[in-house]
Amino acid sequence: MRPKIKIQLTRFDWALEAIAFLIWSGGLLFLILNFETTPNQIPTHYDHTGTPTTSGSKNSLWVLAAISTSLYVLLTVVARFPASRSWGSASCAHHSSDSWSCCCCS
Repeated sequence: MRPKIKIQLTRFDWALEAIAFLIWSGGLLFLILNFETTPNQIPTHYDHTGTPTTSGSKNSLWVLAAISTSLYVLLTVVARFPASRSWGSASCAHHSSDSWSCCCCS
């Protein structure tokens, strides 16, 4: 059985979390506030000269928002529970919260 590890976040970790949250929420807020003024057709692909070659509905922007939300939530949750991931080696009782793998057990 793997030990339960509680990772203590440093101030730098909290700052990075805050920056990630602000970027994610800022992008979502920007989409919500500007959705009505966005053209119905938006470019979705460009060629090597920067000329749009494909366009799509502005509703496709919600797919990008859903993907970014899913990734943000997934990565935030996974980072909080490191013991739930398999590291490929057996756990031992002398693990510390600073090391997630053990050189003597592999």
